[in-house]
Amino acid sequence: FQWSGAVAMDPDWLRSRVRVLRRKAERTEPHRLELVFGGFRLEEKSLDLLLQWLLMPDSLVQQALSVRAPLCCWADFRGTGLGDEELEKLLKCLRSLELKVERLYLAANNITQRSTAVLKDFLHNADGLRTLDISSNSLD
Repeated sequence: FQWSGAVAMDPDWLRSRVRVLRRKAERTEPHRLELVFGGFRLEEKSLDLLLQWLLMPDSLVQQALSVRAPLCCWADFRGTGLGDEELEKLLKCLRSLELKVERLYLAANNITQRSTAVLKDFLHNADGLRTLDISSNSLD
């Protein structure tokens, strides 16, 4: 069940992939943020637009955070073409939103060993992380 209230100028590709869900018992309070981008090629420009949108004061995410913080987050970025720089930007954004990231799917991207320190720092501060998928990257 998607929480209503998207900014009118949001691009359709973005609005359809960012969802704030509620539990049936808590109809007015948001429960989880889902970022569903698996298989959608995120070029640098579209990733920057996504991150700016997530941080906008009147975005759907900010509306949900104003009601319930921290908000649980499931983030699917499998096969989106993320490289080391893009991963760093994404993790910095998720951290700045103070989301409780429970599931983070980063498989089949262009992440290399250069991201090891960024991932380690994120993992150190991700208390609620239950699932991390970094398979099919170049982390050897």
